[in-house]
Amino acid sequence: MKIKLSFFVCLILALCSCKKEVKDTYNIKLNERLDGFYKIINATSTLEYDLNDDGNLTNNMLIEIPDLKTSTLDVLVSKTGKSFHLLWPEQYLHNSDYSFDMQGRIYNFNYEDTSKQIIPLVYDKSKSTIFSPPVKMHLIKDGLIECTLIREIITSKGKYKITIDAIYQIETNSKRRI
Repeated sequence: MKIKLSFFVCLILALCSCKKEVKDTYNIKLNERLDGFYKIINATSTLEYDLNDDGNLTNNMLIEIPDLKTSTLDVLVSKTGKSFHLLWPEQYLHNSDYSFDMQGRIYNFNYEDTSKQIIPLVYDKSKSTIFSPPVKMHLIKDGLIECTLIREIITSKGKYKITIDAIYQIETNSKRRI
């Protein structure tokens, strides 16, 4: 009986002294691949438009929307979660003229490693394209993210919904905004 009791006491002490390995949900590799401040380097639309009223049609949205050159994407991957802040010029009609105003919003996201897809978590299911997240985002390679956005635009010919593919490149010496 004393042997059994001693055995159980030793077993309990051994089990209690073992440290459980706590699995951390923070993905260091994902942080290294995505985390950072990105600046836009290219933006093209599926069709040609004249948004700046210069008389020239083009699908180069960096030319047609001058404020687009200041668009940024700030991606944060940390122990507390994954989010991105997209700063984008939205078009508004003021009196009989239209202009672009920089707007931003923060979205949480999931990441699908096999397809390299960044999936925004959207809680507002309205059909508005203003402040809407990209319809598609993916990591082209480390430091380069492509975003596909649908935006409403106004031209002298009318109002359209256009698809824009924007490419963002990480800035190595930049300050975080999120």
